[in-house]
This record gives sequence, structure tokens and C-alpha cells, in this order.
Amino acid sequence: MKTVTVIIPTFNRWPVVCVAIDSVLNQSYHETECMVVDDASSDGTVSLLKDRYRNKISIISCSTNKGQSFCRNQGVESCRSDCICFLDSDDFLESDAIEKRVSLFNESRDIVVSFGLFRTPKKKQHPLLHHKKRRDVLSLEEYLREKSWCNNSGFLIDRELFLCDGMYDLRLRNKEDIELMLRLLCKHSFSYCGAELGEVREVCGNNRARYDYQRIISQGTLFSNIVLNNPLLKHVISESSIQKLICSDIEEELRALYKLGRYADYRSFYRTALTNGHILNTRRFFKRYLLSYVREIPIKVLQRTALRRL
Repeated sequence: MKTVTVIIPTFNRWPVVCVAIDSVLNQSYHETECMVVDDASSDGTVSLLKDRYRNKISIISCSTNKGQSFCRNQGVESCRSDCICFLDSDDFLESDAIEKRVSLFNESRDIVVSFGLFRTPKKKQHPLLHHKKRRDVLSLEEYLREKSWCNNSGFLIDRELFLCDGMYDLRLRNKEDIELMLRLLCKHSFSYCGAELGEVREVCGNNRARYDYQRIISQGTLFSNIVLNNPLLKHVISESSIQKLICSDIEEELRALYKLGRYADYRSFYRTALTNGHILNTRRFFKRYLLSYVREIPIKVLQRTALRRL
């Protein structure tokens, strides 16, 4: 039987992480190990986990905060299982999530990656659940059209293969999962296990990478640049899909600037992006362009009031 390690990166998510851990320990597939990689939490996560779980789980503690990609890579390098998969610390697995994916490996030696779907709390089931049959393969272009086919927690992969062709790019602190999926999909077949595997809960709300607006701005277009500078990806991804990836980077940076109230920067960046044809959702961002002037009024009033008092 193949052994599996589920790697859970975590940072300041006690006790939320316990739901994720418990879901791994309750798996019907008994050759399953749970490994938690703590990213230098300041809320006592490590000691609390040791007290609660004793030797039921493996724990790696990072001395400094290095991000979820580093934690996932560290977990892969440290474990010795045949296969690995990941689980975000505020999500959970169904009790047969590992068994569903491993069963495909047992049916065919050619299968090295299996995947399933993760629903959201707002939906009773994933909308794509019955769009593929069990053992159907997910193509690269299918994933580019609909990225909810597979997330960080959705795939189970041969560990040696992941060490060779996978590993998260440490330069990315946002969209690192998409960049990884693109690299893996252009080389290996992802076989669908035909089931929902768990739920993306977002209990921690704004503590996710997509809400770290300052980091999104700092990263800029690094994601799309990495994709464009990968010869294999550039060869297999269509021109229209590459254009959408670039636009996605630009639009995400625009969104971050707007959310942080950097309205002048937003307008300047918006005009440049529009000129270069790098905005797909023109209506939404033009509306924000106009609203940015309105939202700026209270700020300017406060600034003038402060100057008068001086």
C-alpha cells in the first residue's frame, strides 16, 4: 500500500488548524500521516499542538516566517511517504479524501497525479462535480479556463515526481499554486477521482494571501513574468491564455491599490494598463476609476483641515 503524507502549513491559526488536522487523522485510508509545518507562529501553535496531539502528528517549526510555499516545500523534503498532498489550515478533508485519490494509483501504474474538488460553504456541492467522469484527465487549457478544477489541497502526487518537477516557487507569495499547477499540468496527466474531497472554509477571512494587498503590489507582474520566461509553458499555453494571465496580474494589482486607498496610484496604473490593453474587466475598473475621485474627497478635506490648524 502506498503511504501518504498530508502537509498542512500554518501561521497563527490556533485553534482553527485543529479542524484540518482532525480531518486528516480521521481518514479511512490508514497509511496516512499528518505533518504540520508552522511558519513561526506567535500564538503558541507549536506547543499547543504538541500538548493536544502528542505523537499523532509530525510538527516542523520554522524559526522565521518564510511563507506558505517554503512550508509546503519543507514538508515534502522532510517526509518519506510514497505520495504527498496538501491541506490549507482552515480547510478540511472528507473522511475518504485520501482513499478516493489513492485508489486511482492502485488501478493503474501510469497514474502519478490524482485530483478531486473542494466545495465552498455557500454551495452544497461543487458545480463541476459531474462535468468529468472518474479517471478523466484534466488538460492545461481546461484548468486555465476554470481554476477551481484543482486547488492546493486538491491533488495527490508521487513524492519523487513532485521533488523533481514540482516544488513551489519561493519568489511568489501569491498565485504560487497556479504557477505550480501550470508546470505540473504541462508535463503530467492529472486524473480525476470523481469526487468532492473537502471544503474551503475561509474561517480566517482576510488572513489569506489574496487579501495581503501590500504583498500583491510588491509582487507586481512577477507571476506572469515567470510563466512567460518558462520555455515549455510559453510553448504549450495559447497566446490568448497568456494574455489573460498578464491581465490577471495587472487587475489584481489594480484591485490592491484601490483597496489600500492609493487612488492616485490606481488611476495612473489604470491609464497605463488600459493603453497597453491589459484590462479585461473594463467596466468594473473604470467604475472604480471614477469612484476613486469621490473616495478621495474626504481624505483631501482632512488634509486641508490639518494644514489650517498648523
